[in-house]
Amino acid sequence: MRYIFISFSLLISILIFSLPNQSYYIISGRSYIQNSSSYDLPQIDVLYRTSLDTTLRADFSMTMKDFSPYNFLISASTFKPVNGLSYKALYGDIFSSSPLYMRLRGFSGNLFYRHYGIGLFAGRDSDPVTSKGIKFTQNRGVYGISLPFNISYSDTTTFYFANRFDNPYYSPFISQRVLGVKHKSNLFNVLYNDFSLTKSYNLLYYNSEMENISYSYRTYLRTTYFSLGIYGQHLPINSTNFSYFMYRRGRDNIGIEPSLRITNELSLAGGYSLYKMVPDDSTSYERFNARVMTSIGFLPKISFSWDYFRYVYDRDRTKGVNYTLGLTKWFKGFYIDGSYYLSPQDSFYNNNIYLNFAYTFSNRTVIGTYGKYSFTDSLLSFSYTNYIKWSIASLWSYEYGIDFGERDNRTYIGNHFDFTLNTERYSLINNMQLYYDRSFAFSMSTQLSLKGGLDNFNTGMVSGRIYFDKNNNDVFDGNDTPVSNVTVLLNDSIKVKTDKKGGYKFMFLKPANYKLSISKTKIPAYYDTKDYVFVNVKNFSNNIIDLPLIKLGSITGYVFYDLNKNGIKDEDEGGIGGIVIRLKDSDKYTYTDAFGFYSISNLPTGTYIVEVPSLPQGYEFVFPNLIMYIVVDKVKADFTVDFGLTKESKPVRKKVF
Repeated sequence: MRYIFISFSLLISILIFSLPNQSYYIISGRSYIQNSSSYDLPQIDVLYRTSLDTTLRADFSMTMKDFSPYNFLISASTFKPVNGLSYKALYGDIFSSSPLYMRLRGFSGNLFYRHYGIGLFAGRDSDPVTSKGIKFTQNRGVYGISLPFNISYSDTTTFYFANRFDNPYYSPFISQRVLGVKHKSNLFNVLYNDFSLTKSYNLLYYNSEMENISYSYRTYLRTTYFSLGIYGQHLPINSTNFSYFMYRRGRDNIGIEPSLRITNELSLAGGYSLYKMVPDDSTSYERFNARVMTSIGFLPKISFSWDYFRYVYDRDRTKGVNYTLGLTKWFKGFYIDGSYYLSPQDSFYNNNIYLNFAYTFSNRTVIGTYGKYSFTDSLLSFSYTNYIKWSIASLWSYEYGIDFGERDNRTYIGNHFDFTLNTERYSLINNMQLYYDRSFAFSMSTQLSLKGGLDNFNTGMVSGRIYFDKNNNDVFDGNDTPVSNVTVLLNDSIKVKTDKKGGYKFMFLKPANYKLSISKTKIPAYYDTKDYVFVNVKNFSNNIIDLPLIKLGSITGYVFYDLNKNGIKDEDEGGIGGIVIRLKDSDKYTYTDAFGFYSISNLPTGTYIVEVPSLPQGYEFVFPNLIMYIVVDKVKADFTVDFGLTKESKPVRKKVF
């Protein structure tokens, strides 16, 4: 349990710091009910997959039984080699088969560069305990290494070594070691080869040692009209296959599977297999089979197979022949499928008949019937079902059927209802059966799956504070004051208010781009803010954005009689009232009061030209050609601009006497 929480935390860390491009999840639950006496708690399967970039993928899967974690797996791997390099890492419950059979809880990693690679694995292998029923415990330490290489991308040869050391209380082995080689190749998609050779060292109690060599091979030749498969396996006496089972008898298995397609309508297939136990007088199983299939024109597709087998057990021989005849045909909405199976053996005859007949209407409704009859000497069993189906593309389908038959000399009758719903976000599969077999019985199985992208969880967040930026540096520092009760907007629709510390927070946001702004209805008139900023929100992320309130600019001053024409208002110089002061190319203007004072406030940052469009008659500016440029910015927002006036100078007329 501890490992699962550690693994899940690791997965969350990957999601937070890697910012995945694409991801999806599948959560599936299955349950089964039979009457009121049998109920299986739901089995829950969780799969999460994310593409961290265009080449790397990470997966997390977990199965829960009885609401407890049963197994889990975290993996990261490359989609394709990058500059010749590919890798894969696994942590959790790792299952492997031939040539090494393991149920490992631990770590596995593989690294491959161009033609050479290395693989490592280590952990605890499961061990069955039977004292209180079969259950698995992690009591067997195991580790190993593999060294793969290839000449081309269509062949791989791998050398491997593995060692297992066991808890002596649970296992007859003290240690197990294997050393082997495995080769796979594909030649022009025509010839396939798979070969493995393993040498095993098994140390039992009382220092009893066993060594043996096992091998397996499979070759498959495939062309357009002919194919041939050859396979074989050798397991010596007391072999283990690196598992906790020891086979007291050796096994040899060989086989051949040829097939021939004569035309598109006619093909032949056959096979031979021999399964033999060691020593020779113990057990062997031999089988010959042949099959012919044909489909000509409007005739049904027909298949016929012949199968001869011979079974020897402790010198007792049993032999028999199986015959199977099958036919299939589609014709204008009608479908028929049937087979007849005959198996005469030394002591009894076995006959089986299967028949399926259906018709599909234009609205995808299907009505049909199918039955199976089995005769084994004097014993008869059969089942028969009439059904109706209806489906809408791949969205949903249902089936209702009436079932009756006989088994174990008991007649039963009932009905079943199957329903499937499959959408982009979820799927539901429900199977229900009600029947009478000596008494009424009921069973139902249900599977519900939720699927989609991780953005369906909506775990994004935007937070920050609103403050008076007294020094206009866009940074909240010691001299700035938080502002409470200010409305913050997200996409002009989602609203929150700041708390006493000026903080705000938007939670459970879907990954998207958002417009973040401040409502200007409750901020002081002499402050302003940016119109808006855009925020790119991702899941499992908190975007911290502080928004400052910036002090607006102002321009004040006097229009006065400048008696000494120095451009500065002295104490004995009076102001002029009723003069219009305006900002050029804008709609902002004002009038001077009785003392000649004016004020234009609430100016956003920018450049302004202050002008006086008209002067009292007989007056002019002391500096007539001066243009007053004012730049309101973060450095300075308040300005004083005075306009001094003086009487117009009269022109001097020259008089000649």
